[in-house]
Amino acid sequence: MSNPPDNSVLKVPAQAATPSLPPTGAERVLQQTRDRLELALELAQMGTWDLDITGNRLQASARASALHGMAALPFDEDGRQFFGSLPAEERRRMRAVYAAALENRQDCLQVTYRFQLQDGTSRLLESRARIYRNEHGQAVKLSGTVLDITQQCVQSALEASEEKFAKAFHSSPDSITITEIESGRYVEVNDGFCRLTGFSAQEVLGRTAHEIGIWSDTVQREYMIDELRQKGRVHHREMNGQDKHGAPLVLDISVEFITLNNTACLLMNARDIGQLKTAQAQVQHLAYHDPLTGLPNRALLMDRLSQQVSLLQHQNLRGALLFLDLDHFKHINDSLGHPVGDSVLSIIAARLEASVRQEDTVARLGGDEFVVLICGLDGTRDEVTQQVRVLADNLRELLAEPMFLDGHRLQVTP
Repeated sequence: MSNPPDNSVLKVPAQAATPSLPPTGAERVLQQTRDRLELALELAQMGTWDLDITGNRLQASARASALHGMAALPFDEDGRQFFGSLPAEERRRMRAVYAAALENRQDCLQVTYRFQLQDGTSRLLESRARIYRNEHGQAVKLSGTVLDITQQCVQSALEASEEKFAKAFHSSPDSITITEIESGRYVEVNDGFCRLTGFSAQEVLGRTAHEIGIWSDTVQREYMIDELRQKGRVHHREMNGQDKHGAPLVLDISVEFITLNNTACLLMNARDIGQLKTAQAQVQHLAYHDPLTGLPNRALLMDRLSQQVSLLQHQNLRGALLFLDLDHFKHINDSLGHPVGDSVLSIIAARLEASVRQEDTVARLGGDEFVVLICGLDGTRDEVTQQVRVLADNLRELLAEPMFLDGHRLQVTP
């Protein structure tokens, strides 16, 4: 007796004593739906399977059995026998996918695994399944399909690699490289990479990034690799590198997996953002510093004052604020011009910075107004007051020293 076609529904004859009733409209629709489903599965060459999780009992169609190297017969036994001939690594990976689906409360899962046939060839299978849970939320059943995607993957990989290669090397002005995952060696680099790093293609191809020393921060590189493993891609990550001559590079990189000539590779796009970072730092500096003297401005002074108040309270120390207003500056500025006035302010700023400790702050509020924030003073209130008075007297003497500009002897007093 020949086997029934895969995914077919067996028809059991009715008992002789039971009259055959004509199908209702709903039954006809249901049967038509079943027929269409069987036809779709047959045309798609898909196998079906159901796994009772609690009892580990697996029922599979004849096609599903055949795809796993068994006789083309329906399977209804322990699930471990069905997958027992898979390589151990593939079984571990399947269990990991299943565990992740349960942990993330997914309703469906998809896994691709490689099956070794008796003739030595391998078959790539894709299985998709739905997870069914009981009223307590526990997974009790998996129902899914399995499909041989070996040829499909080969063709898709070829098309994808060609498309990515063309796009990477002809559409982007950035540095583009392709490296083998297994060996880490460069297989392709574009002109943008050569311009950025100073290496020629001949100096790089066949070598690894470690061999040419392009990544200056090994910790950053490890973080990038971890992100790639976890997420499958890296998108706009900042990395520090260096060119052929050791000059530092600040790079924005993106990495994704591709297949080139049936070889698993990494496609990396790197853009030099060093000038952008410098410009951003300059903007940040201007937002918190006086453009003439380079001293902290009012905004940065208030930020540091807030930090110091909290710190001094925590450490039981004291601090002080000294406000300085320059006498005779307006006369100098009006009579000798703004360039001379600006030079006077710059000299005053330099004198103040040179006279305080590194942890103290000298700020310019505007015009000829300066503030000195003194931090970390130890002692009683009277002792600290005396220390501050001594410092204030020293500052007055320092600022009162004459300065010579454009043949003029100038003097200001705080």
